[in-house]
Amino acid sequence: MRRFTPESLTRIGSALFEAAGCNTVDARTVAEHLVESSLFGHDSHGTLRLYEYIDQIRDGTFDPKGRPHVVRERGSTSILDGGGALGAVAGRLAVQRAVKLVLGLGSNPMSADASDALAIALCHLQHSRAMVRLA
Repeated sequence: MRRFTPESLTRIGSALFEAAGCNTVDARTVAEHLVESSLFGHDSHGTLRLYEYIDQIRDGTFDPKGRPHVVRERGSTSILDGGGALGAVAGRLAVQRAVKLVLGLGSNPMSADASDALAIALCHLQHSRAMVRLA
């Protein structure tokens, strides 16, 4: 069986999503999400979905240029519209808004800021729980 590094799969996935019409940031976001899902053992939500997502872009299910946006916010609640974007793109905005609300920030944290830190912390927590179950 041929094996690929996570970096090469991310590069291939990014190129495929860009060719399907996604901008560079969105293409990389989706590709990284799929690769990470596979690495965490969630293959049903991982890289095997690459061709399906590309087909769904082509068929109009997803809009490669779709922009998720906030519909309404009140207190600690935020309602988002995915705008036809791929789930990982809309999910990125959802995490940014959640971090903004939890931390009481005046604006969305940039993806390289608190939202990434939160996502990484959650991944480490998931990994830690998996290791405990295996022990």
